[in-house]
Amino acid sequence: MQYGLIAEEVAKIYPDLVQYDKDGKPFTIYYHLLTPMLLNELQKMHREAEAMKASDRAEITALKSTLQQQSSELAALKQAQQQQLAAFTKLTTLVQASQHNERSQQTAFVQR
Repeated sequence: MQYGLIAEEVAKIYPDLVQYDKDGKPFTIYYHLLTPMLLNELQKMHREAEAMKASDRAEITALKSTLQQQSSELAALKQAQQQQLAAFTKLTTLVQASQHNERSQQTAFVQR
């Protein structure tokens, strides 16, 4: 089995890889130029992939940092909420005790 390229299709993308006939139509492909070109493209793709990996690593690091900061902020907010709830509960207890004392005093005053 043999593989080949269609000169007309290659001419649309890489016209320099094609030999043209006397009428200017694509005739054949300069296969000896194909290997270095493909190697160059492979190297470019490899560099791009490495750059993307580095970018992804930097982005992941930044996201981890943000997540850690947000987790700390959330813990602080939860602690503040618990403190506010404790203060509210204490205040509610004091108000109820005060109301109870006031009712007791009113009852004692009325009974006199």
